[in-house]
Amino acid sequence: MQITTGRLAARLGARIAGCTESIISGVSGIESATMQQITFAAEEKSLALLYKSEAAAVIVNQFVEGLHIPQIIVPNVNKSLICTLKLFTSPISPKKGYIDPSAIIGNNVSLGRNITLEPYVVIEENCKIGDNTIIAAGSKIGRNTIIGANCRIDSNVSIYHDCHIGNQVILQAGVVIGSSGFGYYYYDDSHNLIPHIGTVVIEDFVEIGANTCVDRAKFDATRIGAGTKIDNLVQIGHNTVIGRCCLIAGMTGISGSCTIGDGVVMGGQVGVSDHVAIGNKSMIAAQSGVMRDIPPGKKFFGSPAKERRKALKSISLIEHLPELYDRIRQVEVEIRKSKQETVFH
Repeated sequence: MQITTGRLAARLGARIAGCTESIISGVSGIESATMQQITFAAEEKSLALLYKSEAAAVIVNQFVEGLHIPQIIVPNVNKSLICTLKLFTSPISPKKGYIDPSAIIGNNVSLGRNITLEPYVVIEENCKIGDNTIIAAGSKIGRNTIIGANCRIDSNVSIYHDCHIGNQVILQAGVVIGSSGFGYYYYDDSHNLIPHIGTVVIEDFVEIGANTCVDRAKFDATRIGAGTKIDNLVQIGHNTVIGRCCLIAGMTGISGSCTIGDGVVMGGQVGVSDHVAIGNKSMIAAQSGVMRDIPPGKKFFGSPAKERRKALKSISLIEHLPELYDRIRQVEVEIRKSKQETVFH
């Protein structure tokens, strides 16, 4: 893929300053970009690096004075970068409408139009697969499961029985949907697994990263709301309900029976205790431990997680503990000295 700076600017609806005929064949960072790659500067602190860049051009949100490379000037650098990256992304392009002979298809399975089943896919009985869906090699779809249209199920995904996957869903390699929840009851001197007879519902436009697990509900459904994006290596416990358009970063663990509102953002390695409710549009910083409910629109971090202002105060006090300790020791020494002088007098 090659495109001139002028044509790219036109595609982005952008203004261009500089040469319109420079050839672009890729995208890279400011310091690593070559003479045929475009770069970008989304933050003010990055602008100084552009004067030494060898890039063919740069995407910026304002004209940069004295810059020797063409500038594609846009209102929103990150949005334009996404559009540019899509031009140079090699799409996953299996044979459309192809069913490999090694695929195993159970009884009473309904297959939509133009679907793709790669080698060694297993689809058990009574499943329904929507139009244009791609199921990659080695994946297994359990009985009575419904998968919507235009989905992409990557290699070695396991979707257990009686699950419901919406339209335009992406499940990356190794995802597990609908395995039994982690619920045990101790009796007769052993931990006994509680049967989980519910389901998992993944709504439209959800994307789930590699090796993430979403557990089956004990009753009713574990649910992932429409438009939510989940990173790699995330654990979603049984009966948890996640709202619409959430972002959940890698290695986060959400225990069972939690309620996560719409638009919630969680950084990496967040841990959420069971039966916790997190309000709409809350933000939880990386490595936080959430042990109680969080109101809507709040920013929490730390372990245990606290409201941002309180957490910052706690961190500040902890950093001053050595100094406070020395001052207290000094006061104690002065008190003992004063007592000794009083005795002698």
